[in-house]
Amino acid sequence: LNSESMLAQDPEASYGKIIAIEIPSWRASVFSLGHRNPQGLFVGSDQVVWSTEHGPEGGDELNRVERDGNYGWPFATYGVDYGLDVWPLTRAPGSHAGYREPVYAWVPSIGVSSLVGVESNRFETWRGDLLVGSLRDRGLWRMRIRNGGLVVNERIEVGIRVRDVIEGHGGEIVLWSDEAPEVVFLEPAGERNTPVAAFAVCR
Repeated sequence: LNSESMLAQDPEASYGKIIAIEIPSWRASVFSLGHRNPQGLFVGSDQVVWSTEHGPEGGDELNRVERDGNYGWPFATYGVDYGLDVWPLTRAPGSHAGYREPVYAWVPSIGVSSLVGVESNRFETWRGDLLVGSLRDRGLWRMRIRNGGLVVNERIEVGIRVRDVIEGHGGEIVLWSDEAPEVVFLEPAGERNTPVAAFAVCR
């Protein structure tokens, strides 16, 4: 709050940026700026880039990240400073005016972590949705975005801090918790009705 340099907005600093790296040449460039604390990054088969990031007190974000987009930190957030009911640096309280809006902001914060898109047919009704992990909330959030808008936002109780979430080679959803540490595999419930699945559970 008291710093004279706002590094997330400084084009010469890498802090607060998402960096694109061209693997063949290893050239790096700023893809987007104005991020507070990115936690997860997912590039779908449609090449849409999604990120999750921590807000201050409140204001964790899901962003659709576009090249050259400015996501506003530290001048725009739906969170507040700790112990206050405002964010002192905001230029337009209650909005991201002049900056890219998040697709969704959690208030209060859930301690957002990693995310993945469901691309396999294993979870047929979830295909095309995003799954977002949470630390503080100890759950998984299924988010369906269609035509640029959020149409489903379902919280799934997991009961552990979800640090990372990926889609396995067989389409199963794999969660990693830093509590135990522990790895959890999610599979469609119907698959437990087969003899092979029952044997796997017993084994």
